[in-house]
Amino acid sequence: MDKTDVLMELSAAGRDDLSQWVNDNLHVAAPKDATSGLQKAHYDDKSIEQHLVEWETNDRDTGDDLHRYFEDEFGRWDWCEIYEEGIRINNLMFDDVVEDFSPLGNIFAAVAAQASHGAFAHIAACLGVDKDALRLAVSEWSEDQDNLPAPIGAERLLESCAKQAEWLREMNSTK
Repeated sequence: MDKTDVLMELSAAGRDDLSQWVNDNLHVAAPKDATSGLQKAHYDDKSIEQHLVEWETNDRDTGDDLHRYFEDEFGRWDWCEIYEEGIRINNLMFDDVVEDFSPLGNIFAAVAAQASHGAFAHIAACLGVDKDALRLAVSEWSEDQDNLPAPIGAERLLESCAKQAEWLREMNSTK
């Protein structure tokens, strides 16, 4: 399959998500003599979580496994859920007990929160809106990933950001 075939398939399927289409359609079997951890990482039957538990005894790229686990298997958006899952995975990998609201747990929370807030900040900068207004405008889509409201489109998003920015100004002026 060449580049033209791939583009035609994407167009015919109405897919604009190339990475998902590639994952769905271009899997190939691993070479029988594959020995590198990177090659093995994508071709065995174990879950990524199981590989993370066994990280000390396998020859895989643990960083790659962590990224793939959080993006592909866990796949949640809310930073609080990500923080809690980070603690759970840490406890599995290191046979440790990091507790919520402990100093180490607070590090997990701060990192997850800043990753989320940073994502909002860079998108807000791209759109030319206030980052906190953007976060408020999309909160309905952030807080319940399994029960999303209908999409509103770019124009209504920008209108909502303007309304939220005004509300934030009003709230800050009453302090």
